[in-house]
Amino acid sequence: ATTLVSNFQISFPGGLAVSGDGAWLFYTTYAPEGVYTLSSDGSMMDLLDTQGLVVRPTGVSAASGILWIADASDENGDIFSINY
Repeated sequence: ATTLVSNFQISFPGGLAVSGDGAWLFYTTYAPEGVYTLSSDGSMMDLLDTQGLVVRPTGVSAASGILWIADASDENGDIFSINY
């Protein structure tokens, strides 16, 4: 096993997805709310700009350059797609 990130401060982890080429990990968290990108070698981590669409991400999937993000910000829930 390889530790990519340690001391990552989260309260409610959500989903994890890997880009098709294996270069990026995508991670959702409830608190703080957001979708994070992490390079597979652990050298780079950033909060993904979801253009204000995603409020409370609960899951993520990656396919063909598109992230599919489940959001539970209201009683109906939503699924958003964002190019990466």
